[in-house]
Amino acid sequence: MPDGSFSPDALIYQTALTLTNSLQLSARAFVTNCSWSALTEAEYKRRDEIELRIGDITHQNDGSIKIEFHAWPGVTYTLLSSTNLTSWQAIATLTPSADGTFDFVDTAATNFPVRFYRLTWP
Repeated sequence: MPDGSFSPDALIYQTALTLTNSLQLSARAFVTNCSWSALTEAEYKRRDEIELRIGDITHQNDGSIKIEFHAWPGVTYTLLSSTNLTSWQAIATLTPSADGTFDFVDTAATNFPVRFYRLTWP
């Protein structure tokens, strides 16, 4: 509140917070006899609401392939490749930026006549 008191609608958490639904979270920290931190806001979505999308797949001038992705921010993904859709090898570990976007340039793609890609996470 403007006078420094807690809003009657505020929820006070002093331990871990488990989110079960998608929401816009606004938070500040307060130290007794001190002051409030700046307001921090973030949108959180349940994993089952996140779309994993492959954007553009572009052949670069040097023969490499650039792949653009959109996925859950803050999660570490493993990019796998295959030439036969049976045997898969991890070729990169990737983490999206805050907006959920990231890309990968496969410079080894020039060594294979065909290359398939799959993105996984734990």
